[in-house]
Amino acid sequence: MVGFVDTHDNMKNFDQKFAGKDAGPYVGTVKFTADPLRQGRLGVNIPELSLTNDPGPDDCIWCQYLSPFYGAKSIEANDKSDPDSYKGTQHTYGMWFVPPDIDTQVLVMFAKGEQSKKSAFWIGCVQQPLTNHQVPGYGSSSDTIRSKQDARELARAGETNYGTDFLPVGEKNRKIIEEAQTASYANSLQYPINDLLADQLMSQGLVQDPVRGTTSSSARREAPSQVFGINTPGRIQADSRTKNIGPEGAEVRPDRNTGHSFVMDDGAVDGTNQLTRLRTASGHQLLMHDTEGVVYIANGSGNAYIEMQDRCVFWSGRNKLKDRGRLQPALGLQHQHARQRSDQDEFGQGDDSNC
Repeated sequence: MVGFVDTHDNMKNFDQKFAGKDAGPYVGTVKFTADPLRQGRLGVNIPELSLTNDPGPDDCIWCQYLSPFYGAKSIEANDKSDPDSYKGTQHTYGMWFVPPDIDTQVLVMFAKGEQSKKSAFWIGCVQQPLTNHQVPGYGSSSDTIRSKQDARELARAGETNYGTDFLPVGEKNRKIIEEAQTASYANSLQYPINDLLADQLMSQGLVQDPVRGTTSSSARREAPSQVFGINTPGRIQADSRTKNIGPEGAEVRPDRNTGHSFVMDDGAVDGTNQLTRLRTASGHQLLMHDTEGVVYIANGSGNAYIEMQDRCVFWSGRNKLKDRGRLQPALGLQHQHARQRSDQDEFGQGDDSNC
């Protein structure tokens, strides 16, 4: 952004500018996310140092990214005699999880106990209160405004009738939560429908399917949590609003589409939803569901899929197979049966006594 100098020395006169020399850690707020060096650095405002909650570019510190895991082949192995060869240069590997959105809080520390302009690292993200229901699997809930509306009310309001109360949701509005006078009132607030994901699941024919479609995999389902994984922020929507919420009123486009998710769920208290699922933003997915004994692979449109159950394989796609048949031993499924599932069949059902 204009006015934010991109250099490790951008904090000139650091000792004079900021109060104190405590190395931290400090809680800071992300104000710049586009690192021209592409090293995962964030421009962070630390109010205890900048003495302001309304920072300008000069009040923010470039904080380096401290990855949980990263490595590179030793630079001493580089070969100057053949600088263009892959073998003769460095190879890198590691984890890359940046950047969080503007106004996310992060924990910042200064290495070597020095409050130096080159030693600032952001070492983790601080969760906001009651704001983690979508982590890591874009979890669904029945605690939505839809649970109080019948089909006639939805039609009058011009809203989609998904045919179920258990739907993907967003987070509760924190501006309303923070104005709540009691904790019970804050907890009584209902979740908004994540209509982007709900519409996607509806187009796939999965919105009423709590196995292949909706999921309870959320950090807020139980405590301690049995859900592990990660979901990405998603791409900025083409029609995103523009809000003047950056430093000095800079414009920010905050609205995002659904992202990708990878979930490992050890299951809810009632024993349901034990699974591993990889799902892309457009809806392609690989599901391995231990509770239901199902392996399910499908494309984003929902028109092509393969499902493996105990002794059955179901499939659908453009080149449809008309007859049920025994899969060949070369496919590793000898003595098992496969058949095409018609559009009328329920998953896991059908007139096949061998399944």
